[in-house]
Amino acid sequence: MIIVRKNIIQQVGMYPKPWISFLWSAMFPGFGQLYNRDYIMGITLLILETVINYMAKLNLCIYYVFNGDFEQALKNIDFQWILFYPAIWSFSMWQAYDYAVAIKTYHEFSGMPKQQRSNNAGAFIGLNLGLLFGTLWHHQLIIFWGLGMGAAGFIVGYYIEKVLRCKR
Repeated sequence: MIIVRKNIIQQVGMYPKPWISFLWSAMFPGFGQLYNRDYIMGITLLILETVINYMAKLNLCIYYVFNGDFEQALKNIDFQWILFYPAIWSFSMWQAYDYAVAIKTYHEFSGMPKQQRSNNAGAFIGLNLGLLFGTLWHHQLIIFWGLGMGAAGFIVGYYIEKVLRCKR
């Protein structure tokens, strides 16, 4: 796909910035991919996010939480569906960032594709696993445990990947 985009990038004279792509995906899964002009992946992630949001009744639960009706929110949420949301969200951020880095690397080396990708795959895998296990193991303050475990998984995954890359 990068070869097809070479002409577009050369005509425009710019390429997607990895951190902007990351932030777009953090806002809504799939937007970072659309920013990178990776339309198939972007639309797929948008559809997945919408299906998971609908099946988990996430917006209804957010409505109840904002109105202070926490018991009603817990009655309505479908935990089996909501556990997919962190996976889609974190994968979307990682893939958008990584793909933007690949496009940037390709552009900087004037058509000579380099196989170097970002070194954050382990961090995002750790984030994904931390979010999932944090929400599975703790039902009290589920958001804080999920985010805390996600942050811990991010840090652990980053250093594990760093150690494994140094050994190569």
